[in-house]
Amino acid sequence: MENTEIKKVKMTDEKYCSECGEIIKINAEICPKCGVRQVPISDVIASSKYKYNKIGENFYFQEGLH
Repeated sequence: MENTEIKKVKMTDEKYCSECGEIIKINAEICPKCGVRQVPISDVIASSKYKYNKIGENFYFQEGLH
């Protein structure tokens, strides 16, 4: 039997749901698959204990305090 699994690729205007991992639009407030409210990336960064660098639309985190 053939493996017909389709792999989804996350685009730059998308992110992963914090609960189920589904690829969703970056501005989505609620995941259309599992219904969980998403935390805005700005809130995640503001509360992070890690240093981060923003390159384009991506954030790269490093260990260490701000």
